[in-house]
Amino acid sequence: MTESRPGVAQLNPAQREAVEHGDGPLLILAGAGSGKTRVITQRIASLIELGVDAERILAVSFTNKAANEMAERMVPLIGKRRAGRVRMSTFHSFGLSLLKEEADASGLDGRFVIFDQSDSLGVVKEILRERYRGGVSRRFDPMAVLARISNWKSAMVRSDAVADSECDYDGISREVYEEYEERMAAMRALDFDDLVCRPVHLLRSDETVRLRRQRAIEHLLVDEFQDTSEVQLELVKLLANDRRNVCVVGDDDQSIYSWRGANVGNILEFESHFPGAKVIKLETNYRSRAPILEVANAVIANSSARRHPKILRSARTGGDAVRVSTCESPRAEAVFVAKEIGQLNEEGTPYDRIAVLYRSNQQARLIEEELTERRIPYRLFGGQQFFDRKEVKDAAAYLRVVVNPYDEISLRRIINFPARGIGTRSVQRIEEFAKQHGKPFTRAAEQGQAIDGIPDIAKRSLGELSALFGRARARMKESGALHAAAVELIGSLDLREAFDDTAEGGNQGARRWQNVVALLGWIERYERNAPRTRKSLQDFLQRVTLQGDVKNDDDGPEVTLCTLHAAKGLEFPVVFLIGCVEGQLPHSRTTDPRAHEAVEVDLDEERRLFYVGITRAQDRLYLTASRQRMLRGKTVDVAPSRYMDDIPDEHVQQYEREEEKDLSFEELSALTKDLLKKHRGAATTAD
Repeated sequence: MTESRPGVAQLNPAQREAVEHGDGPLLILAGAGSGKTRVITQRIASLIELGVDAERILAVSFTNKAANEMAERMVPLIGKRRAGRVRMSTFHSFGLSLLKEEADASGLDGRFVIFDQSDSLGVVKEILRERYRGGVSRRFDPMAVLARISNWKSAMVRSDAVADSECDYDGISREVYEEYEERMAAMRALDFDDLVCRPVHLLRSDETVRLRRQRAIEHLLVDEFQDTSEVQLELVKLLANDRRNVCVVGDDDQSIYSWRGANVGNILEFESHFPGAKVIKLETNYRSRAPILEVANAVIANSSARRHPKILRSARTGGDAVRVSTCESPRAEAVFVAKEIGQLNEEGTPYDRIAVLYRSNQQARLIEEELTERRIPYRLFGGQQFFDRKEVKDAAAYLRVVVNPYDEISLRRIINFPARGIGTRSVQRIEEFAKQHGKPFTRAAEQGQAIDGIPDIAKRSLGELSALFGRARARMKESGALHAAAVELIGSLDLREAFDDTAEGGNQGARRWQNVVALLGWIERYERNAPRTRKSLQDFLQRVTLQGDVKNDDDGPEVTLCTLHAAKGLEFPVVFLIGCVEGQLPHSRTTDPRAHEAVEVDLDEERRLFYVGITRAQDRLYLTASRQRMLRGKTVDVAPSRYMDDIPDEHVQQYEREEEKDLSFEELSALTKDLLKKHRGAATTAD
């Protein structure tokens, strides 16, 4: 290894051992804050220096952000040219590339659309509405049904192989699953699960493709391996070459996503999947002060699911004890947090160096109110993303129908937006016509003139809509000018007026229209920068479906409010972890699971979630709880989280701030009634 490479001298012995490992499977157990990204990038650089072709290295992560960060860190290590040749991707992006590159073998002719979660949910809702009319359909939560379908696909269970169950949700979900797959195929649509499942099925069934892919990858590196599902593990195994050059990095203590198909057993049993694997633990933490790590170690030590125990040791000296504060109520807890944040800011801590973490989004409301009251700026991390905004999805739906005439979900979304006289009854007539003649819904809509029972205005609108899509397809085919064709299409729809008509006040309509303009700007930038050989509207739409959020310019330092699940991978100098009580952490779903829950999250995973929250803190950590909370309209006493019992007293400081009196539910109700009574009396006197 070249000692002069940037960053090599800073590697500790365990990191260096991981970087210099040669051929064969390698499991790197990277504790929180132990520098795993540094190890991955240095290992890639080391492999290239040893003669491995950069193009034959594939590094897979779970988010675009992580993949981009790795790519950026590679540049100073091996130069921009060689760094650009290394394949760095997410599982879903890699799967999409494989399906495109192996189009003949995969049976996909390239004309397919990717459905995000909301699109897939739309399919499930439509099936429930059609098959289970009346009260039956309303009994079942479409999101819970979709979650079951996703988990079955992640576990590689086909619709005809789902096991029998006495649970009504399982039975309904199994029936919906079969029709869901049929409708997705008819619409030539793939969901996010398909982007991994389809490549696995292809590699399993086609030896020629499998051998070609294995020869193309000499070294495979996987980040956050504890978050992989069964099908993602299978993809890794199918891509591994004869030398089994698979390096996975992860932390079983931070496995918190079972509800979306992650299987902690993948990392716990790595050595059985890849016999003879080298195991290296990274236990030096470069993020948190020692007192914070002492608390984290004490909490996770009592996890029953650990197979590779780790003890994090801080590389940083000093640090304050963890502050524990118990307040009378959630409102008093929010007041405490807001006051403490204000005091920290006055003492010199910028707002953007502070985070408030919680188990569920509902806990943020009181914090938001108190921060707003004190004019403390904040942001909700993981809020609605740009491409999830209704107006953006409406505009994109028009473009998706242009690309894929079979995209029923997108057509249904915009068939009467802006309003053009195609109401619910007309849509039902189109559905009936499609079933009678064995046609897709989209083709039936194109033949609206021939459908009985549809008003003339709806027939005219269907004809105009079909002609609109036809002109856009012809324009793009003839000129290849994506942005110009998109502007012409969107400009002909009077969307600006429609947004103004449906806005709820203020300049909401203008803001919605500006978001559509921003989407068109994205198309223009894509057309200007994308490689000519791959440039198409379909490629653009596939990219933005996988892209995630669009980063906006910061308005200034803001406190971050974030769920524990969304906080994974983040770090802040000051962290408030609120709601450390039974029923919130661990969540009541673990002790009293509901019938519709697709996956039961166990107490060990809730413990790991608490551990993840603790290890987000760099310099100062607050753990807060309340003695009472509102439950179904009543004030009830609550106990501190059972995980708090594992924290030794010597590592914490009981920290209190004078509380503002917080009225009980009964007191608040009495006060409200009294005020209303006085108000009515005053009104009578005035009359």
